[in-house]
Amino acid sequence: MPANESRENGAGPGVPTGGSMADYLSQFNIDPRKALFTLMLCTFIDQLGYTLILPLLPGVAKGFGVADLEIGGIIAANAATALVCGPVLGKLSDRFGRKRLLIISMLGTLASFTLLSLSTNLAGIIASRVLDGIFSGQIPIVRAYVADITGKRERTDVMGKMMASFSLGLIIGPSIGGLLGELDWRYPVIFGMVLSALGTALVFKILVESMPPQRVAEIKARKAASAALASQPNGFDAESLLTRPIAIRLVQIFLQVLAFNAFISTLPLVLEERFLVSPSQIGLLFSVFGIELIVFSGLALKRVLKRFGEAKLLVASIALLASSFVVYPFIDNFWLLFAFITPPTVAMALFRPIVQSTLTKAAPESRQGEANGWGTTMQGIAQVVAPLVSTSYLQAGSLLLFGITVSAYYLIGWTISAVFVALLIVAIIDVRLYPRDFEELVRPPVA
Repeated sequence: MPANESRENGAGPGVPTGGSMADYLSQFNIDPRKALFTLMLCTFIDQLGYTLILPLLPGVAKGFGVADLEIGGIIAANAATALVCGPVLGKLSDRFGRKRLLIISMLGTLASFTLLSLSTNLAGIIASRVLDGIFSGQIPIVRAYVADITGKRERTDVMGKMMASFSLGLIIGPSIGGLLGELDWRYPVIFGMVLSALGTALVFKILVESMPPQRVAEIKARKAASAALASQPNGFDAESLLTRPIAIRLVQIFLQVLAFNAFISTLPLVLEERFLVSPSQIGLLFSVFGIELIVFSGLALKRVLKRFGEAKLLVASIALLASSFVVYPFIDNFWLLFAFITPPTVAMALFRPIVQSTLTKAAPESRQGEANGWGTTMQGIAQVVAPLVSTSYLQAGSLLLFGITVSAYYLIGWTISAVFVALLIVAIIDVRLYPRDFEELVRPPVA
């Protein structure tokens, strides 16, 4: 089998004829199962630490005399720094190794929790969120590591398992945060500090570097060969990130995060203002959301992918998201939200692993960290815009459109649906232009 065919079929570059990804990785002393377990555990700890304080944010911020729109600014401050620093950390991980940069990133998160625990005013809270954004490179580096040690055909399923560990943190974090927050808002933050320290220790002790010097040398040789080919007349640089499939998938990430964060960033405020619920009730709703994500992304995703294929599931998941949020504003009872949350949860469990996987498929091996970093940038831009828009709706209370007064809840829901419709159009274009990237699980390798 030619080298390029080996790579196309997901065996990984550098794999000898008839070899497998596991054989290729064994020369670097990388055990994929052990590495994935460690990454899942670290992802869980990272998300757990973050979501500990999510149900408490409205109460804490308002305790310092902060308005709804300013709360959106606090959330946006974290995302604004993440969008700048994400590609930098990702690119550095391509050059200096995933493990080293992952440890630095996790230490930065630990420092941000420490600063938050010592905050006595709004400036301290904002500074802690900015610091966390600067070092928020864990997720893109983890995704790059996953791309380093998986073949293309299995990558979406593995991304789904990573999302399941992320969701487990989403379940437990708000619940613990809500319970500890009833005593003192600093207790969940201190607990987050302990978890961040534990995650850093796990990476340091257990994780094996996926980009050791020998592998980096191989990648540099391929980059040099690609650059030489690109310099020829009508040449093409196979190591470039400036490609149409990557751009299309980055746009999809942006639109999805924009829509979903417009919902999730205002949900605690909506629950508190519209339904007068407590932090523990907010935590309960997030926990149900997380449980459903685990079931669909960790247990059911592989089976569904094999039956229907990635292309159909991508389009169907976005259509489900768009239709779900049309009815969101009409929910006038807190307990009805537990029924509402299921369809978008199923859709998210399908959409996120597929798009993250196809992004890594389009990116060259030498720039996986950078590509995932740009994914974080698109996510960060959306996270800056989304809370500012949605909290401005809440701040205004209602808007007069075509002579009709429309409440903030309708504006939020229907804006989200409109963004998902735009996402659906982009996804259909992606599927039609690049069908091969969506069929790795359902088509057997070329003989």
